[in-house]
This record gives sequence, C-alpha cells and structure tokens, in this order.
Amino acid sequence: MTVLALGLALLLGLLAVHVLRWKLALPQNQLAALLRLILSVAALWLAANFGLWLAGGSLGPLPLAFAPCALVLFFYLALALAYVMLFSTIDADSPSITILLALNAAGEQGVPLPELARRTGMDRFFASRIERMLADRMIARHGDGLVPAAKGLFLLRFVGLWRMVMGAPTDLG
Repeated sequence: MTVLALGLALLLGLLAVHVLRWKLALPQNQLAALLRLILSVAALWLAANFGLWLAGGSLGPLPLAFAPCALVLFFYLALALAYVMLFSTIDADSPSITILLALNAAGEQGVPLPELARRTGMDRFFASRIERMLADRMIARHGDGLVPAAKGLFLLRFVGLWRMVMGAPTDLG
C-alpha cells in the first residue's frame, strides 16, 4: 500500500508542477520539458529517500529500503509515461478525438460514415479507426449514423477538462 500511495503522490506532485510550469510559460518543446520534469521528480524522490537514510531521520514511511524505493520509482515512472501518452491528446487532437468531436457536434441524430469521413478528412485511417472505436465502445451505431458512446463522452470530457486546466484551446484541429 505504501508503494501505491507514494507512487500516486509523486504523480500528483508531477501534475501540480506541470500545470504551474505551463501556466507560467509554455515551453518551446513541451515533450522534452515534460520528460525533464518527470526525471526531475524521480531524482528528487531518490535524493529525499537517500538523504533521510544518510541522516538517520524519518518522515512518515521514509526512508524506504532499496526494493520498496525502487518499486515506488518504477510505479511512478510507469504512471508518468502513461501520462505522456495522454498529454499528446491535450497538445493536439488524435484521430479518435477528432471523430468523437465531429460525432458530438452532430448530436443525437449521428453522422453517416461517408459524411463522417468527409468531415474529419481522415479517409486514409478512417475505416480501421472506426472499427477499433466501435470495438472499444467509444462510439455506437444509432440508426444509419454513429454517435459517441458513454466511454467516448467520458474521454471527451476528460480531455476537455484537462485542456481547460492547462489553458489549451478546446479544439486543436
């Protein structure tokens, strides 16, 4: 439980610093800056744990022995790298987000497949992406058209909320 709690705490710290840093000034190369931030948090974690061990002090469950400390680090890095993948949807619209935005804008009547391909301009990737989104239950068939399913709407809201927190435009195209 300690590994889970500390790994999540490191991730929440990363997210807080990420938002603050991006609010102050948007980095020129956002991906490189985010990766540097992830590594900085990891280095601070290791330094704090090792420093407490050297000093003979303690702070809550710290210092951790080597194995639990490494597990926290690996768990944090896994979460942080998953966030890097998610961050790409905040920085620019993915094909799935583009499809969901077009379907959401159409409302309950949905959009027929040919019209959706035309609206999104993604003819080349369109068929395979639609099949994956149907299989993942991100979109659903509604009459002759497609509409966002609950999972797709959740993703749209989550991405929209995080874009708002990050100060990014809601429609990045």
